Amino acid sequence: MTLPSDLDVQVRTRPAMAAAVQHERALREGYARDVLDELRMHITTFASLEYRKRRGSGVKHNKKMEPQLSKKQQVIDAAGVRYSDHRQKLITLGMKEDHHEFRLLTKNDKRAFVITADEQTPGDSRRSPSWIWGDFGFIGKAQEGSIKDFMLDSLRVHWFRHSALASRWTEEVQTEYEEMFRTVKSHKHDMNVWEERAKSRKEAGRLGAAAYARR
Repeated sequence: MTLPSDLDVQVRTRPAMAAAVQHERALREGYARDVLDELRMHITTFASLEYRKRRGSGVKHNKKMEPQLSKKQQVIDAAGVRYSDHRQKLITLGMKEDHHEFRLLTKNDKRAFVITADEQTPGDSRRSPSWIWGDFGFIGKAQEGSIKDFMLDSLRVHWFRHSALASRWTEEVQTEYEEMFRTVKSHKHDMNVWEERAKSRKEAGRLGAAAYARR
């Protein structure tokens, strides 16, 4: 079936097509949200499998985990492609490219946020998690079990990390304000000193020195 997004722009933008365009856009937005939830679910599951692999040891253990990780990575990549396809269709239907909810998905977005200390790399403590982790509603759709428990633990870590980043940012802003206040206060003090010097020199008849002090 031909959809509005498949049509030429000259046809798609006709007034008679407005309702059909809006209908497809609403459907695409729903599909894109569902795929993003799937993507979050698969990325978190992948992180859970990686964590399980690190906790085990031996050739037999690694041999068992590698196929699972490889398969899960393929699922993640496929979900990423599906989301990007829906996003491109939404742009074709009139959505702005900088839409706050349906953003461009990059390779770096398709990774879990730091959950355990041994996952950290230099700079992670100051790096904000990807935009895809702004919604954790997908956890409610997960089946009860070890994976969901891992997701809930991950959510707690994510919250504390975000809270720490926000506190650090607030502290840095307050420090900047204090430095600006001290700078303004210092300049004002210097200005008052030179104004007093200019006044006293003018009263003493030293007009050249007074003019210099006012510079």
